[in-house]
Amino acid sequence: MTTSSETQKLVVVTGDSTGMGASTARELARRGFHVLAGVRRDRDADAIRATGVEPVILDITKPEQVEALAARVAADSRTLHALVNNAGVQ
Repeated sequence: MTTSSETQKLVVVTGDSTGMGASTARELARRGFHVLAGVRRDRDADAIRATGVEPVILDITKPEQVEALAARVAADSRTLHALVNNAGVQ
């Protein structure tokens, strides 16, 4: 169930290309959160893009992409509610 306070909250989920990350992003969006979904490739961004899911190119091993995400969060008027760090380094 979505509450009005959830629609004002921002959530960052990393590692959203497939699996648990993608499922988490979609479920949080379904519940009314705005999800910044970290993916490494444009084709993955196209696949995850949906209402409430905003793909962000993010490879956690690239400092400039991590910094860009931090700037994106800082510029948003919504409160950052949570960070789900699902990304890993192989």
